[in-house]
Amino acid sequence: MFCENCGTKLEDGAVFCTNCGAKLAQDVAPDFKPEENVAPEAPATDAPVNGAPVAGDATNNAAGQVPPVPPVQGQVPPMQGQVPPMQGQVPPMQGQPMYQAAPQQKKPFPVKLAVIGGVVLAALIVLIVFVKMQSGSINLNKYVTVDFEGYDTVGKAVVTIDPEFYDDFQDKAKKGSYVDEWTLQDYITYTTDPEANLSNGDEVSVKWDVNAKYLKKKYGVNVKYKDSTYKVKDLEEVDLFSPFDNIEVVFTGIDGNGQCEITVTGKDAVYKQLEFRADNSYDLSEGDEVVITMQSKDYLYDQELSEWIADKYGVVPDMTEKTYTVEGLGNYVTEASQITEENIQDIKKHAEDVLTQEYNDSSEGISLTESVFKGVYVLTEKTSGENKVYLVYQLTNQFEDEGQTDSCTYYTYVEYDDVVINPAGELSTNLSYYNKCYNSYRYTSSIESGWWANAYYLYGYETLEELNDDVVTGNLANYNADSSVTE
Repeated sequence: MFCENCGTKLEDGAVFCTNCGAKLAQDVAPDFKPEENVAPEAPATDAPVNGAPVAGDATNNAAGQVPPVPPVQGQVPPMQGQVPPMQGQVPPMQGQPMYQAAPQQKKPFPVKLAVIGGVVLAALIVLIVFVKMQSGSINLNKYVTVDFEGYDTVGKAVVTIDPEFYDDFQDKAKKGSYVDEWTLQDYITYTTDPEANLSNGDEVSVKWDVNAKYLKKKYGVNVKYKDSTYKVKDLEEVDLFSPFDNIEVVFTGIDGNGQCEITVTGKDAVYKQLEFRADNSYDLSEGDEVVITMQSKDYLYDQELSEWIADKYGVVPDMTEKTYTVEGLGNYVTEASQITEENIQDIKKHAEDVLTQEYNDSSEGISLTESVFKGVYVLTEKTSGENKVYLVYQLTNQFEDEGQTDSCTYYTYVEYDDVVINPAGELSTNLSYYNKCYNSYRYTSSIESGWWANAYYLYGYETLEELNDDVVTGNLANYNADSSVTE
């Protein structure tokens, strides 16, 4: 026999198909009613039928029963009132005659149709599973947009997740669960690379960090996503300027104890709003690196500062920080011969400005008419090696009062700490740290006022010997001294 559903050949009598599991139709004998057992009419005589005597007519049987029909010659006698079944036939019920229906010939089911039916069934199962899976899935990337803002070279990426994403997530969440936008943002984050200072044509990658396993377990939603790359465009173009071309960075001091000095030389309006700071300005050694950062006096930094400059001045800096290598540090000057007319010019200029300011007093009728550089004293501290360098000057002051004039010549100094000479023979020191002479010298002039002559008090010494005794001789206990001072 064959399965009517898939055409598979089966054993006779099978109830279900061993291939597709379909229930099979059974062959059943046609309905029939057995003939009633009727006693034969008694012959007119008492002659026996088939050799058996007649017990009497039906009316003479007990309880009105019909006597059994004797077996007909050539028939198989029933066993215990049943007809034994023939091979392959269904046995008849007790008291019924055996009936065998003629076998019905079945047409085999086409194998090709069975294969097609199996493929269709498999596809249907896959479709059902897919639809079921999709019903709890959401593609994050479909809700994401990336825009670019700012100015060329200082642009930034702005990543936006459409609020509809959070609504659709809730719709797909399993029954009874609730999640809001702020909670989801704890499990769905991203980074952009690079983050800032973008130029048109750059590429920016957006990388997602999604706790998809937790969201699936907690809310029954499978969040799909993938990292993406975007090309920067539509940034406004403005002119560039190089702020570090208009500052001067100088390293002074000795190796291991150097300092960084920054001077802004730019004259454009933008520099009035800027300042430059080093991440390390002291205790520097030769070869150290110092990072100098451009900052705003209004405390704006990095991206914010660049955008502010672009908005206000129509330009953007090509950089906001620059690294400098420490060089030019040297050793303390220990001998006066290390100081020459060439390498001391900057220090001399500063000293003479100090003297001019100090020894001119128009309110008292005093003016400095001449200053002559006489040389230096170099004092080196015996323990630390640090030094003091005294620039010695001969000054001439003129006095005027009530039409009378007078003048005097005396000696003074300006002292600088930690003067260093580098391998190139250049001197350096921090000009902000200096000391003036505070020794008081009283000069009695020839200018008379009534009975008295005018006297003037000046910061200095009447002679070089007095200055030498005070500056050099008075410090020999702690310092080694060398001099180039001449009369």
